[in-house]
Amino acid sequence: MMSFGLVILASCTIFTCITEYMTTYALNTLQVAAPLAFATTVVSNAVGIAGALLGGWLADRAGRRPIMIWPQIAALLMTYPVFLWIVESRGPMTLLSSLGALTLVGTIPYSAFYVGMAEGPCDGLVALNLSCALTCPRPRNLPQYRPASQSPPRLSANR
Repeated sequence: MMSFGLVILASCTIFTCITEYMTTYALNTLQVAAPLAFATTVVSNAVGIAGALLGGWLADRAGRRPIMIWPQIAALLMTYPVFLWIVESRGPMTLLSSLGALTLVGTIPYSAFYVGMAEGPCDGLVALNLSCALTCPRPRNLPQYRPASQSPPRLSANR
């Protein structure tokens, strides 16, 4: 059961990365205008909130397990055709509506998963670790992203 939870966690993480990367994908690959590219992030986040709330409501009605499994399978089967349709049509409504539909289906399992993790076999420890992972700030001494056009910082010999 723990390996099933890790698969769900990994797929939720991958899905979040895909939807949050859509602005860059829309700008660089689809060559759309910046406001439309930004709208992809707004739509995916707004629909994601609605999907998580819908998933929690559905999990209360149908149980957590089916709500964690079936939307993940549907999102897996939808991803390639949705992106193929986005690339082929390149219309703004196609981009926003198809991304919204994919995000809705992909975020339904989130609520059921997090509740299941918090109420799992070691509920106190898992809930503490999960809350720390979600709320702790990122350390500032980690390397920052630097565009390829910038040269690396030079180190002086007098350090």
